[in-house]
Amino acid sequence: TCGAPDGYGPACASATNIGTIHVGNSPVIKTGDLPAAGDQNWFEVAFPDNGNLAGYHPKISLSSTDPNIVFLVFSSTCSGGQPFGCGNATTWETSYTAAANLSEGGTLINIGTGGTIFVAVYRPSGVGTCDRYTITFSD
Repeated sequence: TCGAPDGYGPACASATNIGTIHVGNSPVIKTGDLPAAGDQNWFEVAFPDNGNLAGYHPKISLSSTDPNIVFLVFSSTCSGGQPFGCGNATTWETSYTAAANLSEGGTLINIGTGGTIFVAVYRPSGVGTCDRYTITFSD
């Protein structure tokens, strides 16, 4: 029901912890809405398998009929509020660059302590709507 609490944390300090996603796990999918202007839903997720050079590929994707709903990704803490990644996004992903072996020139990824990141789903402009969003976390 639009406007009913969806149970997701409205701020970084109260982010909904969706747990740990290992390489090859089934994706974790959450749906919600942002019925009022200024609403936010925050999630915490860990992608700890950065030792799996060939398989490590954390990805977050968001879809909604409201094109104003986007997300920001923050590293292991939200203090300071500096997001990393590509800014307001509907898709974020990372993987090792170059080779799948560091001795062959691959670059090690550090996306947060233990692979933990925080994700803020919000609407940077526009009015609140009852349009639902779906956010998918996978590795």
